[in-house]
Amino acid sequence: ISHAQQGAMLVAEVMEKEGYVVQPTSSDSRHDVIQAVRLGSSEKLVKYCTSLQKASPVGAYVLPTPGNEILRF
Repeated sequence: ISHAQQGAMLVAEVMEKEGYVVQPTSSDSRHDVIQAVRLGSSEKLVKYCTSLQKASPVGAYVLPTPGNEILRF
């Protein structure tokens, strides 16, 4: 199993424990690194993306701004 797959499994496990719906689940078999997490609101999605960007080693100063499409969540 690759490091990327392990990372996706970790995200799934942590988010499941926090009560979010994830697909695939942390216990599902994997063949790629795609991981879906249903955050439940556009506000949570923006907050999540902003947190990831702030922790990024490149462009941490950049503030992600959603377009109109995301606001129709």
